Amino acid sequence: TDYQSGVRSTNGQTEPVALPKSNVIVLTLEGGHRVIARPSGTEPKMKLYFDVRQALSETDTLNDAERGAGETIARLEQALVARLGLD
Repeated sequence: TDYQSGVRSTNGQTEPVALPKSNVIVLTLEGGHRVIARPSGTEPKMKLYFDVRQALSETDTLNDAERGAGETIARLEQALVARLGLD
């Protein structure tokens, strides 16, 4: 989703986004995970935010959820670094 152009693209199909324009791009991944990219407002750099979904069972604790989410974030980070050729 490109909030600057107001367009969401999914599998080659586009649709308008009914939100205010902003210099933000959101990559929605399998499993509902997201990588959100935006420029810094004060420095010449890009900021990335990782938003992950962690399935829980009835017996999972908060620590279990944090550990699982942390592992997912680490995998996403490694994949992004490799894809960008930064490794």
